[in-house]
Amino acid sequence: MRNLSLIEELLLEKLKSEIPDLRSVRSLHSANENTRQPPHYPALYLTRGGHEVEWQSIDEQSIQQKWLFDLVIRSTGDVKRTGDEMAVVGGLLESLCGVLAGWVPMAGCSPLRLVGSKGGEVREGEVHYGLLFAMRMVVTG
Repeated sequence: MRNLSLIEELLLEKLKSEIPDLRSVRSLHSANENTRQPPHYPALYLTRGGHEVEWQSIDEQSIQQKWLFDLVIRSTGDVKRTGDEMAVVGGLLESLCGVLAGWVPMAGCSPLRLVGSKGGEVREGEVHYGLLFAMRMVVTG
């Protein structure tokens, strides 16, 4: 199987280099290790969303790998989002989709595609917007 840690690193580096407005881009694993550090907003956390075997034969299988991108901004505490806040969020979500959709992280993988989203969940003074992307890998041997 392709090295998932390498794919994760490639995803993080691409986002850091192509979306400079994100003040923090980290895997969820590293974010949990650094819980003592205050978050910098807007932040993006990446976590693996699981695997699904799509098909298999005697010597190969196709695996769909999912990645969850959690865009986090500081909450204003107001149920209604301000126009400025929504413009920032909308711009960042558009940038994320533009950077990720269709990108091939490494040879042997299909292009990333958006397969789901979740928006505006308020938690502990933050607003979370989730994007779920998937790609396919064919594994032989």
